[in-house]
Amino acid sequence: MEELISIIIPVFKVEKYIRRCVDSIIKQSYKNIEIILVNDGSPDKCGEICDQYANEDKRVKVLHKKNGGLSEARNSGIEVATGKYVTFIDSDDWIHESYLNTLYSLIINHNGDISVCNLIEVINYHKDKMIENEKVNVYSNLEAIEQLTGSNYSQMVVACGKLYRKSLFDNINFPVNKIHEDEYTTYKLFYAAYKIVVTNSELYYYFQREGSITKSEFNIRNRIDAFEAVFNRAIFMEEIGLKNASSYTYRMSFWIYREIYNKSNKREKLDYTWFFKKEMQRLKRKIRRSDEKLLYKFFCELYFNNPNMSELMLKGVRKLKITMKL
Repeated sequence: MEELISIIIPVFKVEKYIRRCVDSIIKQSYKNIEIILVNDGSPDKCGEICDQYANEDKRVKVLHKKNGGLSEARNSGIEVATGKYVTFIDSDDWIHESYLNTLYSLIINHNGDISVCNLIEVINYHKDKMIENEKVNVYSNLEAIEQLTGSNYSQMVVACGKLYRKSLFDNINFPVNKIHEDEYTTYKLFYAAYKIVVTNSELYYYFQREGSITKSEFNIRNRIDAFEAVFNRAIFMEEIGLKNASSYTYRMSFWIYREIYNKSNKREKLDYTWFFKKEMQRLKRKIRRSDEKLLYKFFCELYFNNPNMSELMLKGVRKLKITMKL
């Protein structure tokens, strides 16, 4: 018998899109589901729409709560979920009709704890299309974490587009009051899992709308969250012995730090002096102790001491088309 799957959908200011999302879930070929709509204090008609679905389909549960953000909404959904497996869908996205059946079959057929499908970014309308030549990869927990340094980073790092054994969340929560909550969390779930199964089939439709967090302009607070999430992941990788992956991720941390410093204005630099001083020292220690190339270390040291001079150096290097790994 098919196990119960809990589908958690945080809902906030998506009156225009929520029906498309929920309808795609109701139409799933996999029927043994509970749909948990977490109305995160949405000020529009989302709450009413959620209640309408609950009245029409007994599989739909609605949780109305005060606004607390995406992480808190997901955590609240996990608390009330009764399925053996759980998946997360953002309320402006939608899924292929075989999304749940495919991800469930991957877990059952390979004795996995997490299954992962591919995501496709959608601007307007997208016609569902299955990939004819499906490729499936099976990873251990460490191998899955290493995928966070590769070309399929976007597919692996987001919380959506995955089916999880619910017990993985017994000791793992999404961080409240943080942006980039997936960056803080996914690698921990991979590590807690025994086996992760990944398909290249595009079953999750990731809607790119104006005003979304991922499309918003530079925000120093959001980028600091991104830095913290990536830097913490690098430390974690180092601690579990993934040396190459940790080195790559420390480099990611440096480039995010550089972006934050370069794009912040004078007032922001003053208000966030604590961040720049603290993280500069932490990055310095990690880079100095690393096995990185001397040229990279030199550039980082120069940047920390004289950002303007280092940027001139970088422009000169690129102008001369000198190949170096920075």
